[in-house]
Amino acid sequence: MSDEKYPDPRNHVLSRQDHSLSEEGEGSSRPLTFAEEVNSLRSALEQELSTKVEERSRKTELLASEALAIIFLLDEFSARVRLQVRDGGLNREAEALAELSDKMSQIVNASMWAEQ
Repeated sequence: MSDEKYPDPRNHVLSRQDHSLSEEGEGSSRPLTFAEEVNSLRSALEQELSTKVEERSRKTELLASEALAIIFLLDEFSARVRLQVRDGGLNREAEALAELSDKMSQIVNASMWAEQ
């Protein structure tokens, strides 16, 4: 088990931490589990997708080559996460990252064809 301040790469997201303030105003941070980060991302995505297209705050346009590169990276990430979960290098909670990555890849792919 890792120290509470330092992420364990088998169980925690390495690119984010939870930052909070105590009642005394002191800041602290702790590692986020895969489930916590995926739940946060899914919630934000569902909230934005439930908003009417005209009311969304902004729209990002990508070149086809940029979208294809993003799709490749998401698919590769997903495959590597699944391999690590299968081989025991990552906690089973990490499977949710692969599922979210698959969903985002599908969204980017669908948006490429929808605007043509």
